[in-house]
Amino acid sequence: MAQTDNARKKTTLLTLRAMKQRGEKAVFITAYDYPFGLFADRAGVDMILVGDSLAMTTLGHATTLPVTMDEMISHAAAVRRAVKYAFLIGDMPFMSYQPSDRDAVLSAGRFIAEAGCDAVKCEGGRRVAARVKAMVDAGIVVMGHLGMTPQNMAQIGGYRVQGKTKASYDALLDDALALEEAGASFLLLEAMPAETAALIRDRLKIPVYGIGAGDQVDGQLVIIHDILGMFEQFKPKFVKRFVEAGALIEEGITRYASEVRSGKFPTRENFYEIDGDELQKICSAPRGEAAPVSAVQFLLGKEINLLDRYPHSARNIAARADWLAAKPENRAVAKQYGREYFDGTRDQGYGGYHYDGRWIPVVERFIEHYGLRSASSVLDVGSAKGFFLHDLRMLRPGISVAGLDVSEYAIQNAMWDVRQFLQAGNAVSLPYPDKSFDLVVAINTLHNLKREDCKRALREIMRVSRGPAYIQVDSYLNPRQKENLERWQLTAELIYSPEEWHQLFREAGYTGDYYWTIIE
Repeated sequence: MAQTDNARKKTTLLTLRAMKQRGEKAVFITAYDYPFGLFADRAGVDMILVGDSLAMTTLGHATTLPVTMDEMISHAAAVRRAVKYAFLIGDMPFMSYQPSDRDAVLSAGRFIAEAGCDAVKCEGGRRVAARVKAMVDAGIVVMGHLGMTPQNMAQIGGYRVQGKTKASYDALLDDALALEEAGASFLLLEAMPAETAALIRDRLKIPVYGIGAGDQVDGQLVIIHDILGMFEQFKPKFVKRFVEAGALIEEGITRYASEVRSGKFPTRENFYEIDGDELQKICSAPRGEAAPVSAVQFLLGKEINLLDRYPHSARNIAARADWLAAKPENRAVAKQYGREYFDGTRDQGYGGYHYDGRWIPVVERFIEHYGLRSASSVLDVGSAKGFFLHDLRMLRPGISVAGLDVSEYAIQNAMWDVRQFLQAGNAVSLPYPDKSFDLVVAINTLHNLKREDCKRALREIMRVSRGPAYIQVDSYLNPRQKENLERWQLTAELIYSPEEWHQLFREAGYTGDYYWTIIE
């Protein structure tokens, strides 16, 4: 577990020496940019190496050799900006120190002065000891690196384990002693048997760390991309993957791409808000010209049929029209939204509004489309007897629901499990604070309001939603459908085409999703 900021202190050279004396293992990891530096430092690692391995893990090269000094400085500086506590080491790239003592000191000095590193690391033994001494004499802390040294791949025959023979061990020990004598403050051993590394470690006074060198060293270094499953070219034997972050990242990007292509992202919860009146002013057509199509599209949400799975009952439009002709007062009775409307005869309303599970496939569609979870909250404006909310609670146990309806009768006769969440009221003044719900729905409700009240209700829906909104209203696409709607509807105040609804949405500043109920 990472230490809290209050308990943690900056790791220094003295800290690392004291850890060796106590037999406490140092945690050593690579990082190549600000985010990974931040993650590593927060996780409580003791040391961070900005390794020349970034050539392969970050820049896509086949080896470490192509990375330049300028690239190393840039990446090291980024990590430094993230790291507050870990001891930071810059890895000296190929030919940044080999040519001369002067080159070594100048290159190492850049890591300290420009990138803010605490130390530098260089590869090689006796043949670079003079370079190490020059850097140490210049006041720079140096880590040596022996074993499988990537900058010398051609000379050692590729990625080969070192220290497996007496001759190889003797050469490594001589190199290690030479580096210690030159003033190196610590040593990194790479890719060698645990026994070999332990013997070398026991002969040195300075801390000795390992990467693929067994467990008897003073600490372990790993390549961050290796342990997180983010480097696929090869996997050394000594690597253990603690998480498959690469697969998680790919999955996340795949899901993002899918939602962009399907239109599920972005939604209103991802938009910046603008006052509806101001939006209307911006998009008002200058000099009487039509508003640009792009502006019209921007003002509206997505036209999507989320009731496509609802099993509709057959409508006898002719019979309803005959009833209305004989008893025009039926419309007035229906608009009381009492028992006659819900549970009376068909000529005055539903002719019996009872739960039969037909909303279940619709609710499943809403859950899928809006990603509703048990922690979500949903408001149903025009909730009637609460069938939608009942099915929502059944399919997403624990979800928070609320319903509002003008009908006291519907609320009194609502589903028993949601009755406590319903209240009587009018959509023009929703009794909820701003941004109270993750989703607000109003299905076949708002066309029952007069135009100005409908606009007020749309603004109220936008106000109380902190996420998306969805409304469905009666509409028509041709004269025959309009005639059917006029003959069937008992309570509608607005009989609008989609174009007329679009205009009303724009005037109200409604940017949620929507669809139409068409009576064929």
